[in-house]
Amino acid sequence: MARRADAVVLAKDGLAADYAGAPRCVPVRNYAAGAAVAPRRHEEGPLTLLHLGALGRERGAFTMLQVLALCPPGTRLKLVGRFTDGSEAAFRAEAEKLGLSNRIEIRGWLPHALALDEAATADIGLVLFQPGVENHRLALPHKLFDCMLAGLPVIAPAFATEVAGIVNGAGNGLLVDSADPAAIAAAVAELASPARRTLLANRGREAAQGRFGWAAEAARLVELYRQLAPIR
Repeated sequence: MARRADAVVLAKDGLAADYAGAPRCVPVRNYAAGAAVAPRRHEEGPLTLLHLGALGRERGAFTMLQVLALCPPGTRLKLVGRFTDGSEAAFRAEAEKLGLSNRIEIRGWLPHALALDEAATADIGLVLFQPGVENHRLALPHKLFDCMLAGLPVIAPAFATEVAGIVNGAGNGLLVDSADPAAIAAAVAELASPARRTLLANRGREAAQGRFGWAAEAARLVELYRQLAPIR
C-alpha cells in the first residue's frame, strides 16, 4: 500500500525504515499542540507525582504504587485519565493493601484544558510505559508534551526510543528502567530540589513551544495536502 500511495505520512521518526519502499514519506510528528496553561511554580515541600491519560498495568499503574511506597510519606500521586484494561478495581485494592489510598487522587478523564490545569498543580510527570510492547518502544504520547507545557520535569523509560529522544533533546527529565520501582523512586528523590525541577521544567516548556511544537508539523501536513490536491 505504501509503494502505491502518493505519500506516506509518518507520525514517528522510528517508522521511517518500515516504509523505505514508499515513493515519498513526510514526517508529521505527534508533537505538542499550543495550549494556554500557567506553568507550575516549583517550591519546597512534599512532591506530587502525575500521570496523564490512559492507565493500566502495561502503562505502569501498579509500578506507580510500588514507587509511591518507596517515596517519603508526604509524596502523593495524581491520576488524570482512566483505566483502559479493566484493572482499576485491582489497582484500588492494591493501594488499600499498601496503605496508600489516602495519598492517591484519581481525577478521571478531563477535557484537555482542564487536564493541563491539573497537571500544573503537580511536580513531576510520569511516563512509565512497561517494556515488552513494541508500541511502547515507538510511542510518542501526548502526555509527555502536556507535562512539558505544564512546566513539569518528567521521568520516562530509557527503552522508549521516541520518548527518550525527546527527553534527551530537550533536557527536561530523567530516563530510567521503568520496570524498576527503586530506580524510579531514586529519580523522584533526585528531583526533590525545586531549583532542579525548575531548570528541567523550563527547558521542557521552551522545547514544547518551539522545537517540539505542533505548528511546523501542521504546516508540513497542510503543504502536502496542497500539493496532492491543489485548490484551483
